[in-house]
Amino acid sequence: MFSKKKLYLQLSFEDLYSLLDSHKLNVSDEYLVLQAVLNWVEYKPDQHVPDTCNTIESQKKLKTEKVHNTTTQVVQEHCLDDKSTMVTDKIVFSKAISNCLNKSDTEACQNKGKKISQSMSTNSAAENDRLYRFEVLLRRVRTSIISPTLLMNVLQHNSIKHNEKAKEIIVSAILNQTIYFKHGQWPKTGIYRESHEYGNYGICSLYRNGTFESLSYGETWNKMKSCPSLAHNVQLVAFENEIYAAGCQSATQTKSKLFVYANKWKEIVELPAKELYLASNENHIYITSVTENVIYRFDPKYADVNLIKFTEVPKGSVVTHVMSYRGYLLIFCTETVNGVQETAVHMLDLPAKSWTRLDNLNGPAKNIISFRNDDNHFVLQTNGNLWALNQSDGMFTFTLVKKLWALDHVLYGAVVFGEKLVIFYYKPDETKDSKACKVDNMFSQIKYWYTDEPCSSFIPAVLPKSYAKI
Repeated sequence: MFSKKKLYLQLSFEDLYSLLDSHKLNVSDEYLVLQAVLNWVEYKPDQHVPDTCNTIESQKKLKTEKVHNTTTQVVQEHCLDDKSTMVTDKIVFSKAISNCLNKSDTEACQNKGKKISQSMSTNSAAENDRLYRFEVLLRRVRTSIISPTLLMNVLQHNSIKHNEKAKEIIVSAILNQTIYFKHGQWPKTGIYRESHEYGNYGICSLYRNGTFESLSYGETWNKMKSCPSLAHNVQLVAFENEIYAAGCQSATQTKSKLFVYANKWKEIVELPAKELYLASNENHIYITSVTENVIYRFDPKYADVNLIKFTEVPKGSVVTHVMSYRGYLLIFCTETVNGVQETAVHMLDLPAKSWTRLDNLNGPAKNIISFRNDDNHFVLQTNGNLWALNQSDGMFTFTLVKKLWALDHVLYGAVVFGEKLVIFYYKPDETKDSKACKVDNMFSQIKYWYTDEPCSSFIPAVLPKSYAKI
């Protein structure tokens, strides 16, 4: 009988790639996936295989299984144990995939794996070398959601410590967990699979009775717990698996309140103004008051007592958006130049509390939004202008990447899921406007969602799945 303990190790590169690439891979711990890749890379097919496989009958049986089974079926009963090293018959690496890949999913992932395999090398020896393919497989593991302690141990693994590119992937995954997740964002390797208790979401509040909704990676909208006190002029920010929201209950109120959401809404503090923008940076949340032109700093660790006036916004600025970038805040303001609306950009160095004026952006500042992927921070204007922030030799500039559409749209926000950009906007009627469906070398797909009612900012957040829907 063919040994189940060896079966997943004998998968082809294309088949293993198809499993790793699937969002539906059913594993409770991504560390098991990383171990599976390391085991596969070290396995030598030309060495020992179970004696029973040497019989003609067993080989015929194996060949028949490969022909008639999909990748899902072939590895359905395999797993890695909790202690790490090999496959057992109890839990699953690939049983992980039972119920996860339908036929079309499998074929799509396999075709993608084949294309990558064909593009890697024309050298037949290299094509058969598992170490040669290691980096490609490692990039399909969601390494940024694995415990930093476990990743530190993995750095000592032979397949990684002698491979600079593999080492770079693991080190980046460790750093990502402090750079991204604290502020509700994630890299490509930080998207939780469908079976995990956490998920990656786009979050917004519809002003109707303080209703909150979440958009999942699979583009399913779910209702969250509502907060009637947040029914007007709501701004959101994520911080350490929680949502912070500033807003008021009606248009007649002159002050906002700050709430925090961790499976239920809790009021924290009354804020000194009504029109506000929120941004998180390092260990703090920054609240910019439009009417006062003041930035307040809030420390989530001391929620009841620590709202302080941090600094003032440059005089004459009409703030329309605030973007966080490393140790800086970028303040976007409306400015009219020779009768034409432009976007003025002020950059605040947070440690130094000093301001720098950047070059204006062509186009309106009102309803501008910002988002990021692994390589860039972007801003998007209502007229469709997509800009990327560049930093070189201490200088900051914006480069126009592409015009995504022609008409003006009120924008609420955008969320990046891997190579897919999701844009959420206001569309009160059925006015048709041709929109870009991708940006070469940045976003392989752009999806558009819209609403016909007033809405809060639309932000990325990593939350327990129990928080994201009711």
